[in-house]
Order: sequence, then C-alpha cells, then structure tokens
Amino acid sequence: MGIQQCEKCNTKLKWFQIVKSIWLGYKPIQCSGCGKTYSVNFKSRYYTSMWMVIPLFLFAIFFRNGLNLSIGLTIGLLLPFALVLTSILPFTLKYSSES
Repeated sequence: MGIQQCEKCNTKLKWFQIVKSIWLGYKPIQCSGCGKTYSVNFKSRYYTSMWMVIPLFLFAIFFRNGLNLSIGLTIGLLLPFALVLTSILPFTLKYSSES
C-alpha cells in the first residue's frame, strides 16, 4: 500500500494532487515527471465512495441520535473526520493511464 507510481517514469504521483482530484470529482491527474495522464478507475471510485459515505453516515447517526447533538454540531464533528478519511485515500486509490 502506497501512493501509486507512474508507469512510464516511476515518479510517485503527488499526494496533494490526488486529494485535489478526489475533491474535484476525480479529475484526471498528470505525472509531474513525464506528463502522462492518469484517471481513477471505476472500481477504485466505488471503493472510495464506500469508504467515505458509509463511515460518515454511521457517525452522523451516532452523533445526531446517540448524543442528541444539533445538526450544526454534528456537521462540525464530521468535517474533521472526512478530512482524515480524505488524507488516507491517496494511499489506496488506483489510477489507470489514459492512452
């Protein structure tokens, strides 16, 4: 498990570039070494969505119902959790090169 490398020049894709791609709807990214373009494959998108949505949904239910917190406070508590999840995802996402 680690950040994926470019198939052409073996340069590691940049962590921030991958996070930015996630938050912008899985925009394709380019290798900083050779310029080859990569996009997230469908299976990886599916797993990423599951890793984001399910835990956030479960924590939202717990915070809202179990602790009787307001909606604003619940969102305030979920936001840092979402940021932590997003920071881990670049190590698990798989990219495919665009021909």
